[in-house]
Amino acid sequence: PPGCNTQTGGSALERSDDGGQTWKRLDGNEPQGDEGGYPLLLDDGETLLLTAIQFEPAARGTLDHGTTWLWVSRDAGDNWEPLATVDGFVVQTVLPLASVRMLPPSAAHPLYLINGVSVPSRLLRIQIAQASDLHHYAPLPPLPIAGASPEHMGITTVLTTTPSGKLLVFGLGPDDHIPSDGSLQTDDPQFARQWLWEWDPQARRWTLLAPALDAPWPQCSDHCWPGMLTPSQSAGATSMYLTIWHGSENGQVSLFGISLPGLE
Repeated sequence: PPGCNTQTGGSALERSDDGGQTWKRLDGNEPQGDEGGYPLLLDDGETLLLTAIQFEPAARGTLDHGTTWLWVSRDAGDNWEPLATVDGFVVQTVLPLASVRMLPPSAAHPLYLINGVSVPSRLLRIQIAQASDLHHYAPLPPLPIAGASPEHMGITTVLTTTPSGKLLVFGLGPDDHIPSDGSLQTDDPQFARQWLWEWDPQARRWTLLAPALDAPWPQCSDHCWPGMLTPSQSAGATSMYLTIWHGSENGQVSLFGISLPGLE
């Protein structure tokens, strides 16, 4: 079967049909952006999705002045056609994360396109869009907290997706407030705790899942706190167990876990 060999950041996408003895370059028909990556092989084994990033000439290397092109190949990379452009932000992460195969995006299991800006002067500038098919995408609304806006959604960290296609994030709490200009300082007491939110793509709403985690936000984003969900059996009932870890600059690792009954 075809496979993917890729490196993010100006990557080349290749396929081997003979177990890796020879490789064929696949991305010659898609636009050669300044950056590329995140190839996803859908469950049919033939359809590939690929992002290609084009920075504005005066803003190369920045994370909020560029366009991400979404391209699709339905013949394992031999030919490509454009799907859409995501204007206004650069897609840094795609969830679910790239794996051997994934389900085609749908209303229940969308593809999440994430730009996580971690520069301290631009806190809470994570932007997220979801693609529910191979033709359209739409931005997610901000968290339901005071002062949140499409530019300052209130999200601090994107964690992971659930088996049912929902998105888990850390963010500010329901009683917090974002100034109109989004100018929160890194030592703001609102960052002393982290709240767990769930996005339901079918109901199109955010839900607060659990009490706040009494650990400060480490002033970073986009998988700075990786999260992993695993099934858990407790008193005969099945729930999901969320494990989150963070490595500090001094080499120490913090590990947190919570059982989430009823989470699919």
